[in-house]
Amino acid sequence: MHFLRKINCELKKNVYKVPYEAVELLQSHHWPGNVRELENTLLQAVLRSKGDVLEVKSLDLIGARIRTAEKAEHLLSIDDIEKRHIALVLAHTGWDKQAACAILGISRPTLSSKIKRYGLSQAE
Repeated sequence: MHFLRKINCELKKNVYKVPYEAVELLQSHHWPGNVRELENTLLQAVLRSKGDVLEVKSLDLIGARIRTAEKAEHLLSIDDIEKRHIALVLAHTGWDKQAACAILGISRPTLSSKIKRYGLSQAE
């Protein structure tokens, strides 16, 4: 709930209803990335939520993503995942780099470097 309050405040959203199934899924996940992974997972889920309910289908857990990718025989590299995540955050913030840096937890020079490295542009 701490992270939900923080994320809702940052994103000006109101996603506070968490179904039992979502709580169960969150509690049963191994969390290899620890607290940072939990916060990022909740951030993505809040971004995907259309109303005030955190839907189970909006929870994109790494283990689930890897199992799905293995079935398709296509695994993403860390760079591909990072590029997609940065592009998603930039699109969400309307390319407000200060807001994107706050969400990503990185500095402005680091964000600029990653934008250049991944060839990201507002037109995407």
